[in-house]
Amino acid sequence: MTEALGLYNKDPERDWSRVTDYLMFCVERALPRSWPPLPLTAEKLTRFLFFIQRHRGLSTGWKSVQNWRRALVRWLAPVQIDPFVAAGQAFEDTVRASFNNYVPQRRTIKVPMTTELFLAIWTLLGDGSALHELERTLYLLYYVGGFRAATFTLSSDKRGWKRLVRIMHVQFFDAANGRRSAFLCLPQTKTTAAWQPVGHVLQGHPSGDRERCAVLRLEDLINARLASGAKRTDPIFINPRNRLPYSRNVFVDHLRDYINVVASRYVLGRRLPRPPGSFVSAISFRRGAITRLSQAGRPPQEIARFAHHADVNSQRDYICETFECPGISAELLYRGV
Repeated sequence: MTEALGLYNKDPERDWSRVTDYLMFCVERALPRSWPPLPLTAEKLTRFLFFIQRHRGLSTGWKSVQNWRRALVRWLAPVQIDPFVAAGQAFEDTVRASFNNYVPQRRTIKVPMTTELFLAIWTLLGDGSALHELERTLYLLYYVGGFRAATFTLSSDKRGWKRLVRIMHVQFFDAANGRRSAFLCLPQTKTTAAWQPVGHVLQGHPSGDRERCAVLRLEDLINARLASGAKRTDPIFINPRNRLPYSRNVFVDHLRDYINVVASRYVLGRRLPRPPGSFVSAISFRRGAITRLSQAGRPPQEIARFAHHADVNSQRDYICETFECPGISAELLYRGV
């Protein structure tokens, strides 16, 4: 079982716990409809997904249980296909509708990534380990650039590989002010197709601090990847634990773990109803970037141009793919770092 997880999925350390959830579900509820665990039928998978939603208190409907479904599909890839695929699209549509209609949905508003919170995580990850140095670079890129999570981490949706920035999508150059900069070509985004890529100019740290410069850290990482034999078509970020593309699931899980370590559960004398990490996600970096620009007094039209928004109202929700814009300086983006 462990060998199968290692061969057929990108996050064996994350999938294993979800497969275990399914096996324990079958053992604890040893009913004719749930035992034996294999083969995994569409009906059995449906009962498990509803169980895990209730047991874990998941609050985003059908979307909240997809990680368990994908973990089981990857685990069973050598012996069977996705049970919902075998049952047909109509069956899956019915299950999805049931989740959306009968599962209580509660969405937690994600807070912006503040400078204080970012610096606390930065300090926490300062032990010099390969994983933490990689995550320092990753978090700094998101903090400064406000990218979507799928830009540098591999998401589970069908467009994950198409949206992932590879080594070949990054070019470094010296800007007119003498700072090292990088031009990123985002091959496909949430709102654009492959034939309409988005450009993003990443600026260097105003002080030239190599440790805290997103451009220099990214350049060092790419050079190290190429020196180790990576191809230009390969992803930039590789998880040192399994040598596979760093995934969005690991990105969010680790980020929340770090938040729970550095942030207090008490705010203004009141205890939060959930751990502080549950109020932070990948979008927190995007909201933090747009908040800093807004608090710096930049006009909405300028922020919209920087964020590549057709409508200035879009910036109220999150920051989009970006390109260089006069007025949006490195001093604003790196403020406090």
